Amino acid sequence: MLRTTLVWVSVACGSLVVQPRCPSMYSRLLTDQAVIAATTTTLHVQETRNSVGGGHNDGSVDCHLNLESSTIFQNSLVTLLQELLEGPLTGRTLSFLVDDKVEDRVNINLLLAELLTPYVLIVSHGKRAANGSRGDLSESQHSHDHHPHFHHILSPKGERPLAGVMMVVVSGKPPREMVSPPGWWSLSTVLLLGVSWPCHASSLLQAPLLQQTPAVALLCPKYCHHNTCRVPVIYTVYTWRPFHPESKLVSHGPWRADRFPVWSSLFQDRFASLYGATLHVSSDEVDMPYVFRNPDGTFDGVGKRMTDTIGWWLNFNYTMTRRGSDKKWGEVVNGSWVGMLGDVWRGEKNLTFNYFAITEERAKDFDYSVPYYNEGYGFIIATPPALPPWRNLVHPFTGRLWALVGGVLLLVALGYYALTLTSSHHRSLFQCLIIIFQCLMSQMAARAPREWSLRVFLAGWWLTSYILVLSYTCNLIAVLTVPVFPSKIRTIQDLAHSSYRCCMLDYGEFVAEALVRSTHPALAALGAKLDMVPSQETEFAGEEGCVKLVLRGAHAHLESSSYLKLLYDITGHSDEVYFVKEQIYEANLAVFFRKNTPWKYKFDWGIQSLVEAGLVQKWYDDVVDQLKRTHIKWYAGGESPSKPLSLAHLQGPFLCYLVGSVAGLGMFLLEHVRHTRFTHT
Repeated sequence: MLRTTLVWVSVACGSLVVQPRCPSMYSRLLTDQAVIAATTTTLHVQETRNSVGGGHNDGSVDCHLNLESSTIFQNSLVTLLQELLEGPLTGRTLSFLVDDKVEDRVNINLLLAELLTPYVLIVSHGKRAANGSRGDLSESQHSHDHHPHFHHILSPKGERPLAGVMMVVVSGKPPREMVSPPGWWSLSTVLLLGVSWPCHASSLLQAPLLQQTPAVALLCPKYCHHNTCRVPVIYTVYTWRPFHPESKLVSHGPWRADRFPVWSSLFQDRFASLYGATLHVSSDEVDMPYVFRNPDGTFDGVGKRMTDTIGWWLNFNYTMTRRGSDKKWGEVVNGSWVGMLGDVWRGEKNLTFNYFAITEERAKDFDYSVPYYNEGYGFIIATPPALPPWRNLVHPFTGRLWALVGGVLLLVALGYYALTLTSSHHRSLFQCLIIIFQCLMSQMAARAPREWSLRVFLAGWWLTSYILVLSYTCNLIAVLTVPVFPSKIRTIQDLAHSSYRCCMLDYGEFVAEALVRSTHPALAALGAKLDMVPSQETEFAGEEGCVKLVLRGAHAHLESSSYLKLLYDITGHSDEVYFVKEQIYEANLAVFFRKNTPWKYKFDWGIQSLVEAGLVQKWYDDVVDQLKRTHIKWYAGGESPSKPLSLAHLQGPFLCYLVGSVAGLGMFLLEHVRHTRFTHT
């Protein structure tokens, strides 16, 4: 593997100037494959120049190391780095952030010269650029992509963020990247390596960069002047527990390779407990079944039960709000987030667990947990009027099946009539038709025919008739108890091409804008005929307006599927509407945090455990059942009793009897007229 040789670069008057640290190194820099580790912070080292007469600089470079950067200390750093890479940092990708003041104490070239692992090097000059701007870290044009040890540093446009372990070599005060880290830095682990003493551990570990990093450790050096010391320089391992009420700074003792052999021994969990801290949740109480308020004023819901369990495990309390600070949900307005997400984005709240799906826009500005549920937005439409009840007698079979039964009936009657022609008991075609039809009415002949050919023929027809009658009877029971409706809208495509308009509550969700901007023809058509209903201070925040429009039969109500179902169940209109089968914007729901929340991974672990244990689904089912039992009694007077059949259900049989009676009366009159004429003649 190639050995990395570093060339320090500084910016002077807008041009890059290569400055080797020592003239004695210049020949080696020319012969080796040099890698220029340059960033937009500009790799810059302060060189010590010899003064001549009243402080005049002659431009020569002082290559002598001072006392603190002695060979002993330099060798101890090299040994420490080797033990780290062979122990807890084995196989990790490294990024080095080096304070420019470190060069006064340590020769970074020698420290990293023999490093045989991929790394990124960032050198902080701690000064502003000539124009007063600070700039962000981005890729240098002079980097060598082919070098096996070097990796670029890119801005968010490059979509290659820092990864692995960030090792910060610091002397005294933290570098400016630790105080004001670039917005696109999202580090999981930071290891501070102090090269000065006293180390000021508390001050270093409270730097903003470390407050947003999950795993943090600090190695502080100290000379050992006793003869009993195994090594001349001892490094003490520290970490910081932000939530501990008293002992925030924690010492894990002196560094030894056998004492910290693995990752978890060096980077111990800083957030194993939140020590009774109070987190602040931005919530909205009108979000069944995830967040809502019970009649007694207490909060409940899937999100709350989930957070209650994690809070018991991590030992924290939390507060909730009835609505967001501006009574919005969460969207970007004029470049800033509003609603509950806005409260979290501004740092006024720590998290929110209402109905928030993971989207690309939200992922850029927030941290989010692992998903705990999958759901989309659905449409509810008023059920069209049922078909006339008198047609119930026909609905058990389709038109094609009725035609088939009628055709088979005639064919069987003709077959039976043909068989009777060869027997001693000849019957007319009408008599044969009556015998065959009797089977469909569950009636049998008073006496079976004597010929076995006729008996076998009728046996097959009796079995077929039994199955037909049984099928018709079962379907007839279903038709009599469940009304039959015209064809309903089942797909988004059908809804887009229908005469229905769409209705949605205007509370700041992304769906309305997404429909308007959608390139999908069906979704764009829905967005073009979307009517927004203003939010109000009512029990359902104004959703009642959309309910009225839906019941009038002109609109489809758009909202999250679970909330829609519960809304119409609670208001007692569930029997008057139906769901469109397809949903839109189906996505994973998650808990959202402020960007770079260091303890988010604890929620990830907790939520994943609850999901895998089936508790989230159980809570969802329990909450839905509880809401129905509580509110449906209030709106509908308790559980609806079984409904007996009414005259409307049996219109068909009575109409059939009426038609038969009229036909019988007609036949009676016809026979009476014929009989009267026959008597006179």
